[in-house]
Amino acid sequence: MTETEFLEKFHITLDEEQRAAMRIAGRHALLLAVPGSGKTAVIAARTGYLLLCRNIPAREILTITFSRAAAAEMRRRFAETFELPPAEMPEFRTIHSLCRSILKMHCRAEGSALPELLPERRSVLRALYLALFPDAEYPDDALLRAIDMRITYAKNMLLTREQIAAIDLETVDFQALYQAYEAENRARGRMDFDDQLLMAYRLLRREPELLAALRARFRYVNVDEAQDTSYVQHRIIYLLAKPGELFMVGDEDQSIYGFRAAYPDIFLRFAEIYPGAALLRMETNYRSSSVITSAAERFIRRNKRRNEKQMRAARPEGAAIRVTEFLHKRAQYAYLVRQLAALPPGQTAAVLYRNNESVLPLLEPLAEAGIAFEARGDRAAEFFSCARVRHALGVLHFALHPESESAFVQVYHRLGVYASRAECEAVLAARAKGDNRPPLEVLATLSAGTRREQRVRERISELRAIARLSTPLAVREAWHVANGTPDSADDRQKLDVLSALGERCKTPSALLDCAERLSAWEGKPAPGACVSLSTIHAAKGREFNRVYLIDLQEGILPAEAEEETWRPGGEDAEEEEARLFYVGVTRARDELELVCASRGYCGPLTPSPFIRALTARLNGKRIAPGR
Repeated sequence: MTETEFLEKFHITLDEEQRAAMRIAGRHALLLAVPGSGKTAVIAARTGYLLLCRNIPAREILTITFSRAAAAEMRRRFAETFELPPAEMPEFRTIHSLCRSILKMHCRAEGSALPELLPERRSVLRALYLALFPDAEYPDDALLRAIDMRITYAKNMLLTREQIAAIDLETVDFQALYQAYEAENRARGRMDFDDQLLMAYRLLRREPELLAALRARFRYVNVDEAQDTSYVQHRIIYLLAKPGELFMVGDEDQSIYGFRAAYPDIFLRFAEIYPGAALLRMETNYRSSSVITSAAERFIRRNKRRNEKQMRAARPEGAAIRVTEFLHKRAQYAYLVRQLAALPPGQTAAVLYRNNESVLPLLEPLAEAGIAFEARGDRAAEFFSCARVRHALGVLHFALHPESESAFVQVYHRLGVYASRAECEAVLAARAKGDNRPPLEVLATLSAGTRREQRVRERISELRAIARLSTPLAVREAWHVANGTPDSADDRQKLDVLSALGERCKTPSALLDCAERLSAWEGKPAPGACVSLSTIHAAKGREFNRVYLIDLQEGILPAEAEEETWRPGGEDAEEEEARLFYVGVTRARDELELVCASRGYCGPLTPSPFIRALTARLNGKRIAPGR
């Protein structure tokens, strides 16, 4: 079948750049695909072209995708386009699925058992943490996620023992915990998802017959979303595809998973690693308006670790980019509800943000307004399990219920009265013997004649005052008692979220009820939802008619620099922040609105410098004035 016959028969429409990518043959190729350039369609077309025009057997073609959902979608689209029976379909797989198959091949040949796959490791990490650090505070979900993230990074970057020892995690001895975790898995004969990659990589390096069999099987390898592929994954792909034809597709400007060990440097080193390889570009954005495309193109040029690209728009100019700066952060929530309620029929909209907690003050107002929505990447329960949030709400609960022993036990060490565990037990023993006064009153009596007695009585007065305050003030005072002054941008955002929730609650007790409801929020999409609430990370690969980027504050996006210093070789973190913003901007088809505030509940806020960088060169017609 000729190329023309192929395109006509299957009703495939490609531009010249896309056709060049489809037909490239005889050597490795890197395709740099800007946002909205149709890379998924090109991978599907190329795979069909290999099958039907170059007569490559389907079993010799492998397409590696970033996620199971992406693999399933590409498989579905390919089957619908080319109407092939399952037996004649090429393979679409994730790298983890491929590595698991490699391990199974090895185990069959050796007559050994495949290690048990650990479905999730946080429960194991929690148990090990408590065993290793018995005097430490109970690990919340955020801490476990940080530990989990560092383990993934260490394994995917093939870090040495010395590099692992250099990974910092506040007061946690990460190396000790990592070694205990690895020993636990070895003792139980199990592996985690990242171990599948490491084990497959080591097998391919030491078993030439296994490697040769795989190379003979998969002579044509396509890799989608290569910018999000980790270092060890690239090493596996190199071993597998080196003698055949590798077609790698991605865009280092959209690499936003550095914390998962994404390795965008492959785009800068491709010619060095694969000598004689072709470098192709698809630079036409068919998604976004010309205004959005040109602004995004100028913005991303600030990054230096990138290939030269000239993104251009296929669509007309479109609506102005709006920059909306509120005097106070509280105003953005009611504004967004009004805007989304007025969304025209058939249109889609997304509210995008850096951190999951940004969306919490919107969930109930949207539901009450009858706006159907989906919440992607939502981790409400994790927010409320965060130690600092939990402590603040615990102090608030104790202020409302000073007689509660359980509340006292939860927060006595956060009240600044320097009570030990033994003294807490003494208070409980006194009450068990008939002293019915509130626990802090008992502690004051046990401290009679000491300097601490005065401190305890001062705290009793402060807690009584908190119970009488309005809800937003009460939660802020409870935070100060439990955690002190919120010094980091992350802490200030968490307190801002609690304060915003508090403003909707008539009493502090109602806020505690609200926190309980939101902790159980499942985030299931409502039927017919045209509105998406999503982190920028979770919105990757999607597009919407209208996009609101919210909480664009310095310290949030971009994040504070020290947040990424734990990563060995993490000097790319600053550019990754710009890439994250760029990905958010390029989700918009028709309308883009950048939302920030000059003040939050904790004090003044500084709008993200990315706003000015994106809009600085746009003329007045293309930027709507702030509010």
